Amino acid sequence: MIKIALVEDEKNWAETFEAYVRRFSLENKMAMKLECFSDARSFLEESGSGFDAVFMDIGLPGVNGMDAAKKLRAKDKNIAIVFVTNMVQFALNGYEVDALDYIVKPVPYFAFSVKMRRVVERISSRKETTLWIKTDSGMQGISSAELMYVEIIRHYAIYHTLQGNYKARAVIKNIEASLADYDFVRCNHCYLVNLKYVKGINGYTVNVGGEELLISHPRRKDFVRSLNDYLGRGSHV
Repeated sequence: MIKIALVEDEKNWAETFEAYVRRFSLENKMAMKLECFSDARSFLEESGSGFDAVFMDIGLPGVNGMDAAKKLRAKDKNIAIVFVTNMVQFALNGYEVDALDYIVKPVPYFAFSVKMRRVVERISSRKETTLWIKTDSGMQGISSAELMYVEIIRHYAIYHTLQGNYKARAVIKNIEASLADYDFVRCNHCYLVNLKYVKGINGYTVNVGGEELLISHPRRKDFVRSLNDYLGRGSHV
């Protein structure tokens, strides 16, 4: 799911934006969650809530959008920032905060969808994290992008990666929470799968990186839906 924030004090445009996001989500079969803020101060108080992107009006009351973006960027180097404005000359200073783009109000849906696709591409390119696990030989960093699936055997987790397998004591719920934003889904009580490496589903088995893993009956429906959503985003390799 992509989490988006809109910081906008014009109610009519906020309602239009919300409708645009809903339409884009449906057309592209992409899960999105939108939160709206009417001023920068309230948004900055929530800026640690894991937003992937923010659409920031520049002419906000109190703290203006540019100043708010500078404060945000000091805390978050990865969030995609798109300025929303009536005056292009102000948005052109977006390079100061590594802004991805800008939108000039009012904007038709087609132009909005082009901007949103750029946002999705930026987010997808940054969707990677590193898991640090304690193995018998010491601490080991594992890139989520190279992790095909996690297998739980008793109280141990086996991390199946492109570089080999690593073993460490772990609880699958904790691993699942750490990878919730990186397209990992459970197909069974003991398997957490990176959808990037799914090659196919045959009945109640899924091929992950060449390995056949069992899909449990209770989890099959949600797993297939998650895979379809992922493929619908065009994120697969």
